[in-house]
Amino acid sequence: MQRAAPSSRSSRRDHLARDRRGATLVLVAVSLMMLLGFAAVGIDFAKAYAARTRLKTVADAAAMAGAVSMIHATGAALDTAVPNAARAYAGLNYVERVALVNRNADSVLVKPVKWNFTSRTTDTTPTKFSDAGVNAIKVKAWYSTATLFARVFGKSAFALRDSTIAALGAVTSQSCLKPWAVPYSNIKATLGQNPSDTTSLTAADVTSLVNNQTLIQFKTLPNGAPGTVGGTVVAGNYYAVDFPPLMDVSGNLYSPGPQSSSGSAYKQAIAAACDDSVAVKIGDWLQTDPGNMTGPTKQGVDALCGGKDTCSPPLLITVPIYGQAAQKSGKSAVQVRYLGEFYLTGLTNGGEVVGYLTALRATGNGSFSPGVGPIMKGGMVQ
Repeated sequence: MQRAAPSSRSSRRDHLARDRRGATLVLVAVSLMMLLGFAAVGIDFAKAYAARTRLKTVADAAAMAGAVSMIHATGAALDTAVPNAARAYAGLNYVERVALVNRNADSVLVKPVKWNFTSRTTDTTPTKFSDAGVNAIKVKAWYSTATLFARVFGKSAFALRDSTIAALGAVTSQSCLKPWAVPYSNIKATLGQNPSDTTSLTAADVTSLVNNQTLIQFKTLPNGAPGTVGGTVVAGNYYAVDFPPLMDVSGNLYSPGPQSSSGSAYKQAIAAACDDSVAVKIGDWLQTDPGNMTGPTKQGVDALCGGKDTCSPPLLITVPIYGQAAQKSGKSAVQVRYLGEFYLTGLTNGGEVVGYLTALRATGNGSFSPGVGPIMKGGMVQ
């Protein structure tokens, strides 16, 4: 029995059922829409990430400016100086071309806090920057960035926030030091005080030295007398010292210890770029390098100052300031009392190395801790 031949209508229906070209086109169209949707949302997230990065810059800059401003103000003046400095620097940094300080009052908030350097915790109870114990500033910054495509999913904006704490402390360790140790007695004499006075510098002393740019001699006292401390005269005309330090404040010898330098090495240490590999702490004992050192000192300063005795403009250098001298491990040594940032002006006609102290700058791998010293700096701590 023969089967009847299929009709042309049923053949056409079967052919269309087997033809998937239309379904593939639909799948491609749907997939493309989904990919475009993900890409659009990705653009919004990238936009928000960029805004978040800029917001952090705003908070960091404001906090650092506020912390540094604490160096220059005291008492009730802190209550206006610190917030003003923080807001001024916040206004110099934009988020999506917007200065947050001009957006609304709550976009950048500053608060006085007490930062504990040991436990790394904050006390947020102070209400004024002039309150006792306040040594830090906390800055909170807010910003809302509008979405471009995510609003189809009901998300019209991303709320962003960042906070930074910057604290003010005294520099207690420093690298990139030049091979001179400035006698503390020289600083006292420069201030018109008794060179034998061993009391600490006051904030007024430091402010006077910085604001007046008073030149301090590295070699001898301004009246030409030897720079003796505790009856000990340090060998060498320029109080040249060797690095690394000889021992710490507890008398423990460092390893490796100081490397005695020849005249050429001493000259190179003056003229060379920063050596960030050796840090010196307050309380360390530094081995002195005996010798006249007049020729290598002049050659080193000339090289540092671009071939002349005078540095124009003055060059920022880091120099240990020693408080006492003694024999340690059979060597003449001086103990670091402060770490000073100086603007080196060069050599005088008499061959003196001179410069003026500044409390505005700190370089190298300096660490900082509570207290007041001739060099203060602000640092972000949280």
